[in-house]
Amino acid sequence: MQRRQVLLGIATTAAAGFSRTAKASDQLEELRNEVSRAQLFKRVIKAKKAEPPPATGEPLALPGHFQFPSNAAYDDGKPRQNSFFGIDISHYTSSNIQFERLKQQNVSFVYAKATQGNHNKDGKFAEFYTRLKMLTPNQRVLKGAYHFLSSQGDGKSQADTFCNFVKQNGGFNAGDLPPVMDLEWDVATADGPDRWEGHDPHEIIDTAQAFLSRVQERTQTVPMIYTTVSWWNERKIPLSMFEKLRTYRLWIADYSKSSRAVEDPHGFPNSEFNLWQFSSSARLSSGYSGGLDANIFRGSREKFKQWFGTDLP
Repeated sequence: MQRRQVLLGIATTAAAGFSRTAKASDQLEELRNEVSRAQLFKRVIKAKKAEPPPATGEPLALPGHFQFPSNAAYDDGKPRQNSFFGIDISHYTSSNIQFERLKQQNVSFVYAKATQGNHNKDGKFAEFYTRLKMLTPNQRVLKGAYHFLSSQGDGKSQADTFCNFVKQNGGFNAGDLPPVMDLEWDVATADGPDRWEGHDPHEIIDTAQAFLSRVQERTQTVPMIYTTVSWWNERKIPLSMFEKLRTYRLWIADYSKSSRAVEDPHGFPNSEFNLWQFSSSARLSSGYSGGLDANIFRGSREKFKQWFGTDLP
């Protein structure tokens, strides 16, 4: 009896600890004034512009002010080959975006922000995820969810917060894109200090690894990392340390100074990127008037399925 009471006490303590870290959906606060990806992307652009000019490449246009569907379908009047595009959205995206018009404008996938840290949810995630799921076969685009990793909280509990929230709003389903961890500047204001500053590089990598490992355990899917080399350099994290995360897919954020698609984003040693976010000011020709984050997958349909485990629509 005494042993049973001890075990019960341990279980109760563990449960209490879990409730103070990983949060249930109804305990999460809506994100309202956090810095958007578009604002953070300006830091990438600033860092890129400070670098030496790249070597001249072929004239394949990948402009920052990308226009769907024209720039996605053609380059200098020639059809693009093995190039598929997507957007990522959050509560900063107006609800008037017409998802049913995306596919006809050469948008193949959409990532939606779900959670941030252990305490915050994106208030439009449930709406966006449901609407994307309800698209007809002729309108269907791939959907995925991402979490913004906070410096305030351990990786495992943030992973549980993320997985719990997505599960309560439709879940990770067959045919969806892999879950994503956003690892970059954790700031209160667009020009504010990074809250990762002062954290040891090994601590940062361990936090990321704990998040990714837990998400993979819970979803049985290899997750993806969204990050930028500019942030790693600013935090003085040796790029060689990315080796510890190489088993995961990579979504790189980088700005093409010369607007050339042949220009590879600034990546990590011995690593291949799966997606590239190249603009935060792309536009649709119809169905939405605001700017959007634009991303490219460069490769064949077969390669896409090999990497992401699902067919392009």
